[in-house]
Parts: sequence; C-alpha cells; structure tokens
Amino acid sequence: MDIQLHSLQKPVEMFRQGFLPVVLASVGIGIKLYRMAWVDPPMGPLIEGYLKSCTYPTRNPFRSVLCVLEPFFRDFVSNDLGKSLLTGTGTCGMVMSTHFHLTAGQAGAPPLSSSFLTIASTLLGQVLGAGFAGPVLLPLQLALSKSLQPPRRGAAPPTPPPARYTLAVLGIHFCVFLLSGALTAVPPTTPAWTYVNYAFTLFPLLFVPLVFFPAPAPHVKEEEAPTLSVTVFKVYKIIYAPLWWISVAQGLNVYLRTHQFSLPTYWLALDLVGMVAAFLGMYAVDFVAGDTAGFGVEKVALGLVLAGPAATMAAYYEAKEREVVDRAAGGGKEKVKDL
Repeated sequence: MDIQLHSLQKPVEMFRQGFLPVVLASVGIGIKLYRMAWVDPPMGPLIEGYLKSCTYPTRNPFRSVLCVLEPFFRDFVSNDLGKSLLTGTGTCGMVMSTHFHLTAGQAGAPPLSSSFLTIASTLLGQVLGAGFAGPVLLPLQLALSKSLQPPRRGAAPPTPPPARYTLAVLGIHFCVFLLSGALTAVPPTTPAWTYVNYAFTLFPLLFVPLVFFPAPAPHVKEEEAPTLSVTVFKVYKIIYAPLWWISVAQGLNVYLRTHQFSLPTYWLALDLVGMVAAFLGMYAVDFVAGDTAGFGVEKVALGLVLAGPAATMAAYYEAKEREVVDRAAGGGKEKVKDL
C-alpha cells in the first residue's frame, strides 16, 4: 500500500517542483495578455462599443462572440498590416496544430494527447484568441501529461503516426488553409464574407474525423520507421522562414507609409505574442523534463530572431518527431530515411 501511495505521489511532486513555476508564469502571461486584449483600455471600451452597436438579436446565444469577432476579422483582412499579422498567427497555428494532432496519432502517445482535446482548445482559441487561451492551457496540459506519463525505462517507445493518419491531418490543414485564403479573397463588404468568417471560426470541427480514426497498431520494432511526420515539419521550416520576413517587410512598409495601427490590429499583435509565449511555455516544460530532443535554448533564441516563430516551432517539432522515429527504429541504431 505504501509503495502504491509513493508511486501516486511521484507525478504530483514532479509537477509541483519542476513544472509549477513554468505553468504559473505562463498562466500569468496569458491572463495579462487577455486583459490587454479584452478588458483594459483601449480595447475594453472598443469592445463595449461593438456590443452596443451590434445588430444581432439579443436572443442569439453567440451574439457577444459574433459582435466582436466579425468586425475584428473584417478589419484584419481590410488592411495589409492586418494581413501580415494574420500570416504570422496563421503559420504558428498551423505548426502547433499539426504537432498536437500528429502526437495524438502516435501509438503509445502521452496522456492527455488527443485530437478531441486539441479540437476543444482550438475552438476556445478561436473565440478568445489562441494567444490568450494558449499560454493558460497548453503548458498546463503538457505538464500534466508528462506528470502522468509512465517512465520510459521498460516501456515501449511511441511509434510515429501511420502515413495515412499523417496524410489525413495534412489534408484537413489544407482545407483550413483554403478557408483562410477565402477570408482574404472574398471582399469583406459582401454578405458572402460573413458566412466565410463563420466557417473559419468553426474550422476546428473539421478535425473531428481524427477522433474516430482507427487506433494505431502497437509498437513493433522495424528497420525503418515511418518518417512522413518528420518531413512535414522540415517543409514547414523551409517555407515559413522566408514567409515570416516577407510578412515583416510588408507590415513595416505599410506602417511606415500610413502610420496607422488600428485597435483590432493591435489585438492581433497581442495574439501573436501570446502564441509565441504558449510555445515557449511548452518548451520550458520540456526543458524541465529533459525532453527537448537536443534542441537547446540557444537554438530557440536564434531561431526566433533569424527565422521567425513559425519556422522555429517547426524546427523544434521536427527534432521531436525525429527522436520518436529514431526510438521506434531501435534507439537510432538503424538508419532512418526521410520520406
């Protein structure tokens, strides 16, 4: 009985001693950013004005959400600075979402790693802002998952997700990409844009089929493990680094010409800061757990400065996926080839 109690106390102690300061700091950052984006001036009075002038009927249960998000997104897609920031938040969201769903598809995936939880947290992020919900929820979820995870010694290593599952994840993300493109392609002054905005807000529901995807087979040691998940993040890394600097140049050019920075655009900038904070919080949890796949703090710092947030996230998750592949292939003894 004492042995059982001791084994139950170990994850709690690990969380309290190692993860708790990281989680508390991340939650504090998330709450601060949330207040700056939704409550404190100048955003608070702006949102109150949106709610007072809203034409949606009061009986609509989603009235408060629609009355705020609709004018926000209308502003984002109506100016080049907003579009630049949308590129930043969109690419970061794409990388993080891909990581969460691919992790959920692993055989022997960590506890609390499920597509259902990712869908729920993404929906919340669509309503509150991913950069405000993320720092509060994601490092906490990861810390709890690692606290509940059994020791690796004696346990079969996770198996990379099957190629068919990875292709399904990529296919759904491509649909999300098309929705985001429609959000900027359809003129925001037309009635059709409103429905496109509704569809984009609810895009996390596109991932529901992943919840019912057949569970991956138990781990079987092979000479070569599937590496498509590694390749996905490598491609993200290559594409998103130059795209980040193109977006930065476009945004700076617009601002220097117009000297205009609307309040909804300010909200979107805070959202981007929060998404980076959420990633750093999760990296800190991995760092405390000694589970960074050899991706040191200096690589994160240099990556953020030189390649931008989305490419840095992709490089880190590429290293994490490669570690999973190497372990599945027999501790890295067998040669693992990229697909």
